[in-house]
Amino acid sequence: MATAKIVLYESKKLSKGKYPIMLRITSQRARKYVSLGYSATSQEWEKLRNPDNNSKLAKLIRKRQADADKIIDRYEYDGHEFTVEQFYNEWTRRQKGTMTVFKFFDERIQYYKKKNRPGNAAVYTTAKNYLSKYRKEKDLRFSDITPQLLKKFKDYLEDEIGISGNTISIYMRTLRAVFNSAMEEGHVSRDTYPFGKGRFNISQLSEETAKRALTKEEMQKINSQDFNEHPELIDARNIFMFSFFVRGIQFFDIVHLTWDHVQGDRLIYRRRKTGVYFNVKIQPDTRKIIDYCKSQNIGSDFIFPVLDHRIHKTEQQKFDRINKKRKQVNKKLKLIGLLADVEKPFTSYWARHTYASIQKFNGIPAGMIRELLGHSTEKVTQIYLDKFGNEMLDKLDENLI
Repeated sequence: MATAKIVLYESKKLSKGKYPIMLRITSQRARKYVSLGYSATSQEWEKLRNPDNNSKLAKLIRKRQADADKIIDRYEYDGHEFTVEQFYNEWTRRQKGTMTVFKFFDERIQYYKKKNRPGNAAVYTTAKNYLSKYRKEKDLRFSDITPQLLKKFKDYLEDEIGISGNTISIYMRTLRAVFNSAMEEGHVSRDTYPFGKGRFNISQLSEETAKRALTKEEMQKINSQDFNEHPELIDARNIFMFSFFVRGIQFFDIVHLTWDHVQGDRLIYRRRKTGVYFNVKIQPDTRKIIDYCKSQNIGSDFIFPVLDHRIHKTEQQKFDRINKKRKQVNKKLKLIGLLADVEKPFTSYWARHTYASIQKFNGIPAGMIRELLGHSTEKVTQIYLDKFGNEMLDKLDENLI
């Protein structure tokens, strides 16, 4: 049976009658000693072994013993017996300067980059950068992340950076995911978990949809605005209104739509984030936008030619291009708001909230709105289709404004 125990190594006598304090690893009839960097006399050692001893060194010895026990528990849980060298390598990896929050963030960022998931890498990078800015670039241990620190960090993002509750919740969920992963790898105790009810509750950060929704009258103003003197704004208006007319379709999905997704009087596509299929009737207002795009974007596979297969080949290139285009669209939407006399500082994402808000105003049940927005799983989607059919869902999209 494999064991790891912190002992006083009395085979090696040091000055002043002291002996080194070491971790003794035993496995498969082999034994190895690892120095902890401390020493004690025999009398001091007896005092250090007392569980009631709360001196700094006694606490550290108990902590190192707990770390060693966790490594053994992990191997036993997996059903593997380790060699002393395997244990030593795992031990030194964990003790090589206690894993810090920023170091762990960097590991996760590199992981997502290698997995070709630039979106996740970008969110983790932004979350880390904001936390670093709040900490004035001073790293911290996971045990430093308390409900109090999270509250102060939230206030900082809200008051000094000016970020909304929904966006703050994204960064907090990212930080929570980092904490969970660190916990699984044994870098922090579960006893210090700072998230959840009675601690720091992320769900309370979400804002109500209505706070980021335009009225039916405001949407009518944007849709009917004449842009003859500002043709450079037409594409931004089209993308925004297209998102609204097609049940709040996300910007990321819009730019991936090709002409193959247009099948007769229906738009059929799969949401890239969830994998849920959409089969939406092309309403007259949507048809106008599609026809305009077809007349302007001759030779492009995409309805909205943001991406180019010849240029944007990797996922990172696509992500960077889409992010840049989104910022350009949002900048133009500010000008559109001024021209259309809409005072709210709306962005492309408001189209989705506005669709939900107007459907709610029209008396559509909340469950039905969630279905129209694609918040359901494929299984739930099929239940709705079996109950109501595409025809009824299409009917709900008529005369939105």
